[in-house]
Amino acid sequence: MKQFMKNKTKEKLKNGEIVVGTFVTFPSPTVVEICGHAGFDFVLIDAEHGPLSPGSVEDMIRAADVTGMTPIVRVTYNHPKVILRYLDVGAQGVQIPMVKTAEDARQAVEAVKYYPEGKRGAGGARASAWGMKGGFDQWIIDSNRETLVIIQIETKESVDNVAEILAVEGVDVLLIGRLDLSHAYGIPGKTTDPIITDAVDKVISAAKGTGVSVGVFELDEDRATKFVEQGVQLFETWVGYFISKAAAGYLQKVRGDTPRKVSKEDL
Repeated sequence: MKQFMKNKTKEKLKNGEIVVGTFVTFPSPTVVEICGHAGFDFVLIDAEHGPLSPGSVEDMIRAADVTGMTPIVRVTYNHPKVILRYLDVGAQGVQIPMVKTAEDARQAVEAVKYYPEGKRGAGGARASAWGMKGGFDQWIIDSNRETLVIIQIETKESVDNVAEILAVEGVDVLLIGRLDLSHAYGIPGKTTDPIITDAVDKVISAAKGTGVSVGVFELDEDRATKFVEQGVQLFETWVGYFISKAAAGYLQKVRGDTPRKVSKEDL
């Protein structure tokens, strides 16, 4: 029987290691495969912002599997039927937006986990090799153990309720969305404003010693290093940024083009 694939990203987080992944926001298994060969720990397949469907995501997950990179899907919204479709095509984790309360977080965990840890619907889909990964009883145990649950903290309410969210069993990572926080606090785009940095510090401090990791979206290497010093373990980037930065830099040097600004602001 085919063995359950180990979630290397989740294992590294438990061991206190740093993990780095990249968003892919367009339907391209080839780009996903390139990211895996480049050495990223995980790919964040973005089904929230963009044209991706469970069908296109399935092929992108296959490309991640080829390189041993953890496939994680950012889902459209926190609903069991939405989450289930991406898990069934092989996602080893989900990132769930707009989680504001402990009840929201509990609902997310229940959608990801099978009984007795949750309420995920059971079925013979690609994730279980169409029933060929051993008995379903063992599949449930393995899936509950390996699947990664990432909760986005991106509203004032979620920051205020961070302690209660952290207390929900089954949450693995709090991903701080600074751009959305800047909108929530009435200062759109000002992700380095003291109001936002204070909110970020509150989340990081609250998570210390809980066993739940903290993640951020960060394109700037120097800022990422500072977050590492604060205890952040999970970093998300964007493949579109790397492509545009490299292309603009090449054209500047070869053709003498005027340097183009490639933004490092948070998405």
